[in-house]
Amino acid sequence: MAVSFSHIRYSAIAIKGEVGMVLKRKHLIYKNRKNEFKKLLERAAKLDIVSAFVSNNDIFNDAVERATGGKLTVRLLAGISNAISDPDVLLKKACNLEIKVLSGNVSANKKNGVFHPKIYIFTDKSGQKEVLLGSANFTEGGLQRNEEVLLLLKDLDLIEEICG
Repeated sequence: MAVSFSHIRYSAIAIKGEVGMVLKRKHLIYKNRKNEFKKLLERAAKLDIVSAFVSNNDIFNDAVERATGGKLTVRLLAGISNAISDPDVLLKKACNLEIKVLSGNVSANKKNGVFHPKIYIFTDKSGQKEVLLGSANFTEGGLQRNEEVLLLLKDLDLIEEICG
């Protein structure tokens, strides 16, 4: 069953109960996620990836190639619960590429909690950030095949609140 977001014109969200923003439909990315990643990657000097699961994909390969060429710094924080993440990605070595892996119980409040965020922070040479938040893991399925939604944040105050 296809998901329709045509009913979404404006939605409101609050971060820490203090910062709110009106989201327009154009900020929700549910089609062509891979193309949006590529556009953001082309402008980025730094890419921070926080994803529950990772697998080898075109975006990762492009990022590693740019990092090896000194055009990008990549930091990846990934989970390995349920053995879903690709060991080849987690063990990848390259210049300007830093990979950290979280495993096991990551929640003090839950015995079986797993690391499950999906956050992508693209920083350009001037330090401006664009952030993708949503359901898409850093996998081929998350970027292309699955029904996923990402929220593109460009609001500088909101990004500062999220990223610190």
